[in-house]
Amino acid sequence: MTYKINLTMEFRTRPTKRDVEDKLFNLLRDGFSLQRKEEYEKEKQIVGKGQPPLQKV
Repeated sequence: MTYKINLTMEFRTRPTKRDVEDKLFNLLRDGFSLQRKEEYEKEKQIVGKGQPPLQKV
């Protein structure tokens, strides 16, 4: 089986390699949730731009 992971990270300014590494390690440390593409698109429409993502319970 093959899986493809698309990850989008946002920075206010151009990030350094260290900034990107820190954000990736924090993501692994703090955990994350997997979503199907349909779930992501639905959440994106509900939340809109400039707002924090919905918290998973």
